[in-house]
Amino acid sequence: MQGLFSDRVKRYPTASYGTVFNDPADGERDTRAYLDAGVHHSFDSKTELDLRVYYDAYNYKGSGDYLEPEIVRRIWKGTRGLDGS
Repeated sequence: MQGLFSDRVKRYPTASYGTVFNDPADGERDTRAYLDAGVHHSFDSKTELDLRVYYDAYNYKGSGDYLEPEIVRRIWKGTRGLDGS
């Protein structure tokens, strides 16, 4: 099993692109979460089984004083099985 979680907040206090100087709303935040789990089992020399489950999510919110917030959400999930007989 393996996984990851990341959360980043980035602020732009320099009034880029004509926004208000030092506005706390001028910035972005993105979050990423990932989990992958799998199992492998050999029943005998001719029969094997591989199973995998995964989940991956990404969220982004960016805004500035002159823009509506931009929101992006993506989710990937699934399962996979392989019978090696």
